[in-house]
Amino acid sequence: VVLCDRRGGPVLHVLDPDSMRAQDTMDLPEADEGCGTPYVLDDQDRAVVATSERKVLVVTTADGEGEPDLTIQSSYDLSGQVPEDDCVVALLPDWTGRLWWASAAGRVGFVDPGTGRATSLELGEEVANGFAAGQDGSVYLVSVEALYRLGADRAGRPEVRWRTEYDRGTRQ
Repeated sequence: VVLCDRRGGPVLHVLDPDSMRAQDTMDLPEADEGCGTPYVLDDQDRAVVATSERKVLVVTTADGEGEPDLTIQSSYDLSGQVPEDDCVVALLPDWTGRLWWASAAGRVGFVDPGTGRATSLELGEEVANGFAAGQDGSVYLVSVEALYRLGADRAGRPEVRWRTEYDRGTRQ
């Protein structure tokens, strides 16, 4: 499963592993300039994609017989969490199934697939990197200022568990 950029916008493909020919294709909304289209494969071989429409799509990659088939299984609206002038730049499922996302302007949150509810918090720092997930349910994110360990609080909202600044160095 690959995501390719083309003039008309990003395209998701299921490729034949021998011939590298597309077995199925899905066009996605054109990406915002400078944002790209973050995507990952989850533990069920579904493509999880953030679109320029501020949605997270969960796309199955095979039908019931295992044949290549790209079908949107779930769609989660982040427009209430991500402002119109911002975009999602990182995306990752954690070990508990939450779909974590981060925006370029420093909003971080997750979607609970069980309820479809999206929630977020403002870091106030630009994000240009992806996530890493720990088996304990924590996720780790690097902003332009600091490294974060994030998790869900008892009420099911994202929280900063710790933050440590790093030396960004100087440019010459």
